Order: sequence, then C-alpha cells, then structure tokens
Amino acid sequence: MGRQKFVVVSGALIRMGQKFLLAQRRHDVRFPLLWEFPGGRIEAPETPKQCVIREMKEELGILVKPLRLLGTFEDELPDLKIYVYLYECEIYSGSPKSLECEDWGWVSLEKIEDLSLAPLDQKIFTWLKDDTCHK
Repeated sequence: MGRQKFVVVSGALIRMGQKFLLAQRRHDVRFPLLWEFPGGRIEAPETPKQCVIREMKEELGILVKPLRLLGTFEDELPDLKIYVYLYECEIYSGSPKSLECEDWGWVSLEKIEDLSLAPLDQKIFTWLKDDTCHK
C-alpha cells in the first residue's frame, strides 16, 4: 500500500453576471476532461494568492485580482489528499483562452449541475449553491 500524497492548491471563483468561469481538465491529467473551478498547485515559495494569479495566467491567459478568500475545501482519495484555497477573483486584463486546459466557459449555476465536475469541485459547487455569496 503506497503513501498518500498531499497537494495544496489555489482556485479561482470568477463571476460574470450570473455565470462562473469553469475550465475543463486536459485529457492527460488525473480526472481527465472533468470540469473545475480553475486553479493549480502552490509552488514554493509562493503564497496562495500568488498561486491563483499565476495559474490564471498560465491556464487561461488572464490577469486576475484576488478579492477575498472565500473558504478552504478538502478532498481525500486513497492515494491523494487535496486542500484548496478558493479566492473570489476579478479579471482585470485579457480574455480567457484554453492554454493549459481542454476548454473553458462561462456557466450558470443551473448548467454547472449538468457538467461532470472533478470531485473537489463538486464540493465547491454544493457549497456555492447553498451559500449566498453568488447572489
């Protein structure tokens, strides 16, 4: 039995009106082609805020400003434990494009329910539906 890997990630919740920016994971990564709130691993020595800024530029070609930390989320699989800092962000430069993701889109809460989400992103979506931050 192998050791469990621990990964710390920063993610972005970006809104445009009543829609949220989602990215589709690449076909060659864990949870291929599932949808997620965009983000990625924190690299030493960056902070979670620095990470979310870097990841949005690398994945989607956009410059974002993290406005506030919305919360933290965890998920655990037999071989992996993931911890996510989720930031509410706004785009201040650029338009999203698929740089390090398969696809992306602006998606309403109702349509997110129809997408296949990565496991941790399903937890974020459930929180988002139940929370008032999106109203």
